[in-house]
Amino acid sequence: MLGWAFRAIARSLGRAPSTVTREVNANGGRDGYRPSAAHARAQRLRLFCDAYGLVDRSELLATIRLRNDHVARFIEARARAGEPGFVTLARWDTPAKMDDDLAWLDQHRSTFEHALK
Repeated sequence: MLGWAFRAIARSLGRAPSTVTREVNANGGRDGYRPSAAHARAQRLRLFCDAYGLVDRSELLATIRLRNDHVARFIEARARAGEPGFVTLARWDTPAKMDDDLAWLDQHRSTFEHALK
């Protein structure tokens, strides 16, 4: 598909052009596309679900997102309260890194949703 327009790729995959554009841009852009990172993580997620017998996966991504966001906010709150371990986590910028992880999950949501089917 080298050199194909995003619309042509989307049409061949049965996806929206915006989905293809988002996926390519999130993984290196037109000149440096690297699908392997998102796909490898998606495959691990599917293996995890299969190993634990998780049949209804419809809320899994939303649950992962909600839990990670909750933990990041909890670290911030406990750090503000002065709890030493959480102060250290905040100093290491852990909540911001978790927010970056959430943004990455959002960018690759369609890849994960496809793998979970």
